[in-house]
Amino acid sequence: MVFLSVPVGPADASEIKSLSFNVKELVVSDTLAATTPEEMGIILQATYTDGSVEDVTAECQFTTTKTDVIEYSSGLLNIKKAGKGVLEASYGEKKAKININVLGNIATFEVSPDVTITNTLQAGSSLKGKAYLTFSGQNKTLDVSKYCAWTSDDESVVTVKNGAIKAVGVGQTQVHVDFSLPGYAGETQKTIDIAVIAKIKKLTSEEKEYNVIKGTKLKLPVIYAETSEGTSEIDAEFKISNKKILEINSETNEFTALATGTAYLSASYAGKTVRVTVRVTNASADPLTFKPVSPASVSIGKSISMPQVYQGKNNITKFVAYENKSPDSINIENNKIYGLAVDPAATIQYSFNGISSNYIVNVAESYKDLKVSPSPVNMNANEAVQLQCTAKNSAGEVISVGSANGLKFSSSDEDKVMVSAEGLITAVSPGMGVKITVSLGNLKSTVTVNAAPSSGMSLTTSSAYSGTSIGSYTLPAGDKANIYAWATDAANATNITSYCSWVVGNSDILTVSNGLIQAKKPGQTDIVVTYGQKTARLVVTVTTSFTLAAEVNSITLYGTDDDNTDLPGLTVTYADGVVVQLANNGEGITWSSSNANIAAISGTKIDARRIGSTKINGEYKGKKVVIDVTVKSTVKSIYASSNSITLVQGGTSPFRIYAILEDNTNSEVTGQCTFAYSPNDGKVVVDPAAGTVTAADDSQKLNYTITVTYKTQTVPVTVTVVDAVSSFYCDIDNKVESPYSIPLTGDSEGMFTVRIYPGNTAAITLCADGSPLSASAQALAEVISSYPSRIKAAYNTGTNKWEITALGGNDSTASIYVRYQGKLVKFKAIIKSTSASPPKFITSYPGTSNITQTSFDLVVQLNELGKAYYVVVANDANAPSAAEVKNGKAYGGAAAIASGSIDVDQAATNKSATINMGLSADTDYDIFVVAEDNDSTPNLQAVPVKAEVKTLPLPALTVGSDTISEDAANDGSITATQVITLANGIFASDMSTGVSVNNLPSGMGISVTRDSDTQITIVFTGKANNHLNANDVNNASVTVLQAKITGAVSDVTSNSFTLDFDDSPVSDFTAVTDDSSAGGSGQWTLTVTPHTALAGADAVVITTSDADFALTSVADGDVTVNTDDTPNLKTSAAVSDNGNGTHSLTITVNVAVDAEEAITVTIADDEITNPDAGTYASAFGVKTNRDTISKDASVTIN
Repeated sequence: MVFLSVPVGPADASEIKSLSFNVKELVVSDTLAATTPEEMGIILQATYTDGSVEDVTAECQFTTTKTDVIEYSSGLLNIKKAGKGVLEASYGEKKAKININVLGNIATFEVSPDVTITNTLQAGSSLKGKAYLTFSGQNKTLDVSKYCAWTSDDESVVTVKNGAIKAVGVGQTQVHVDFSLPGYAGETQKTIDIAVIAKIKKLTSEEKEYNVIKGTKLKLPVIYAETSEGTSEIDAEFKISNKKILEINSETNEFTALATGTAYLSASYAGKTVRVTVRVTNASADPLTFKPVSPASVSIGKSISMPQVYQGKNNITKFVAYENKSPDSINIENNKIYGLAVDPAATIQYSFNGISSNYIVNVAESYKDLKVSPSPVNMNANEAVQLQCTAKNSAGEVISVGSANGLKFSSSDEDKVMVSAEGLITAVSPGMGVKITVSLGNLKSTVTVNAAPSSGMSLTTSSAYSGTSIGSYTLPAGDKANIYAWATDAANATNITSYCSWVVGNSDILTVSNGLIQAKKPGQTDIVVTYGQKTARLVVTVTTSFTLAAEVNSITLYGTDDDNTDLPGLTVTYADGVVVQLANNGEGITWSSSNANIAAISGTKIDARRIGSTKINGEYKGKKVVIDVTVKSTVKSIYASSNSITLVQGGTSPFRIYAILEDNTNSEVTGQCTFAYSPNDGKVVVDPAAGTVTAADDSQKLNYTITVTYKTQTVPVTVTVVDAVSSFYCDIDNKVESPYSIPLTGDSEGMFTVRIYPGNTAAITLCADGSPLSASAQALAEVISSYPSRIKAAYNTGTNKWEITALGGNDSTASIYVRYQGKLVKFKAIIKSTSASPPKFITSYPGTSNITQTSFDLVVQLNELGKAYYVVVANDANAPSAAEVKNGKAYGGAAAIASGSIDVDQAATNKSATINMGLSADTDYDIFVVAEDNDSTPNLQAVPVKAEVKTLPLPALTVGSDTISEDAANDGSITATQVITLANGIFASDMSTGVSVNNLPSGMGISVTRDSDTQITIVFTGKANNHLNANDVNNASVTVLQAKITGAVSDVTSNSFTLDFDDSPVSDFTAVTDDSSAGGSGQWTLTVTPHTALAGADAVVITTSDADFALTSVADGDVTVNTDDTPNLKTSAAVSDNGNGTHSLTITVNVAVDAEEAITVTIADDEITNPDAGTYASAFGVKTNRDTISKDASVTIN
């Protein structure tokens, strides 16, 4: 049954506004027994003027029309026969009607897909199910899909909604379809078996191609399906492209090569196909060859793959026989050759069709655990070192190995270090980190060779060689320092720090590792550094630990002419508490710039060179400080954060000075300014570091002038000192709950609550000592809300007042803090709901927008803040209650297609939700929406409101021409174009790809032009290889990829059209009789030569125009000659093969001519049994004319 969505409400009104049934139409069987309207589910509802709704079924009066179909009598509704009737109800002065559709002769309840088989789907695919009724003796069905309950046994495998079946996971399950029709006693449940397989990406074959000898029989290749879950073997269906070359035996799963040539094995499964090429050749006398070529090599205990065997170009590996002639040396197993014992010529003999060839395998000794010493090698230039190498043989013995065992050596840099075939290393020139690779079969070992300069050894504190070696070094306890070792000669200096041995005399004072010294406690010791035969000694003194700090950490310079800024002094703080101040040029202090192009060191000054940032580095006894230096543009002018400041006695205000630079950027310079005061009584003082100005408690109540100077720029600032207020309070203006004017003083929080209606604003007037503050003083106050997202506090420069505004959220509470001159007033503000009634939808809401094939936006507006709940159900489904909608349920607690809620945080403002789950294209849906407010006890609407929506249809393609014909040249080309029109979508901007014509003949191609958003034109290129009339394509169509159509959910294919080809054109010719008078007779000899179309001609049809023209005889075959208009038939014709691909035909006809007549001779490709209904391959006319009679006329058809 189809139920009308009607809201239900309280029955407490007195005046009826309207009367209505709960359903639009009732569908029942003609076998339904007499019953009451209530038992049939019919409810009559009265709607009152206050909006309430009441069930009045029991009190109303019923009547019926078309009483031959239905009749209401004695409180019962009687079903008489199939048809349509109307049930009318009256209650008071109001009436309502309902249509009743009575179905008769219901035969069966059916569903699709097929319930007799297991339907297979790939994961992710969908299938549209359908339920329908059939009727006895009627060729029609009734779709009842939306009246059925569709359920899946396992929703992890298949989900189903309103017949839309979607495969979601691999497995098997059943979909049940249940149908209920009042009075119908037939079968009402169907079960659909569904198997879901993983989505197949592609099929692959174990064999890509075969090259076989005629007569060979092989197993069919193993086929694998590749899915997201992995690759597995499948049972594919095989077909062959040429049954003359190959034959498949499905029982033995084999194929046989019958004849020479190339054919294809096609394996198909679940819509996917893979093709394997099979080339069949005759047996050959060519010798056998191998890849890899003979001889091959293998070590004892190792293996190599068997070779591929060829005869000519054919790979015959699968067909050859082989014999191991050296079983003591090699073993063959699982297509592998294993080495057993040393043998330089182990032999495998291969045989095929009487031809033999030997494959030689060199079995060598096997080694492991290759070891090389010394490693690493630290040496000087011009020295030589011999490498010693050992390995374990196959018997497990450790032996010395050399070139005789296959040992090989190579150098990564032979210009510096050379190595001989026997492993003698020679350092030709200095070079560190040269790699010597030692190889023994598959074994490899690498030795690092460091060849240092041979003359001397130096120590430095820098990672760049300075040319001067240090003998001593000082650093404080707890510090670290890097010392670098160098090997030198006249031309080279090589860093050998990491290659040296570092030994410290007293490890209690310091430790050292690879040149890194870590000082532990005060004292003195030495470090001995050794490399080969070279040594160096360093005396290290460890002093008491200290920290180093600069007077400032950052300096800003303005303009590239700024060269008068001093370097900062340094402070040394020792661990025992001693502090020493050092001037910037103190003994032992060094300074450097990280980038002297930006700022350089000039004596004790910093010299600005270029705009940018760099670092100035100071160092003292191994300790370092870093000062950030920024060079900015030249200062144009300066300004204060405020040129006029009001302070109370004892008050403080922010005070900062900014420079405007040549590049129009600003920079704070407060700390680099000088300040002059007038009067200069010391009562008003600027603190540059803190960025403040303060008036003393006993400062004069007058205007102070502060003159600020930075470089050559000055700016005056006025500071006005006023009395401090003794009392401070706030007045709250209107738009709040009574009383309208409320003086608040001190901490009023907990004593008083200001209630503001949603969306309203309350102004705060700040007062001191009995009167409102001035506008400038109002702005100096600070008002803070503890819940600014609900209740906002802001200063209104238009009214010169602070305001608090209720942004939303009934009963939301915030603490409001008002500060002025150190005094504080606190009170609470709460947003008060204006009504205890539920919210209302603004006119025209709810509504929908942004509708697509599978989604839409639900849009609502409420007259107050709150929340809107919604459910989406099938079109014309029963209306759920308000509580059901809020709980996300359809009528009766059933599952909704979609459900959710929308937060309405602003009244009379669009709020929306996108619904994109469970929707199908081109489908009507009902949306039921109910709203409630944000009160602490929310008020929910009693009646849900219904909105309707229909999703957009899927994109569709339509061809412009049903038939596209071959050009008149009859050469297989087509110049006619096909125009494709798109509905319900937009073509992509580039349509040169992504378009294909299905069943396009071989030899032809296409090019595509985009005409507009909804039209493309296809031009056919090339020429069809086969273009006789018999080659017509009646099922051509156009497919456009999904990515090329906006709105498409899959590839889109057009309706079909025909590609029409013609046979070769045939010319008319004239054949005449030798008698020029009416009633005469004679003989026609018709010669057609030469023409390729005659190759398949099986019959000739001769047609006369009327009975006056008689055919008396036809040579060369049996002919029945009729004297009426019936065509005459010759069952065989003298067709001659000319040997050049063309054929000739000669027909001799004896005729009697009574008047000017015309006959037609038709050559047909197939034997014709009924000429009137036959299809002819080609035709030409034969015309007689008494005035132009000549004998034996002949013509050539081009």
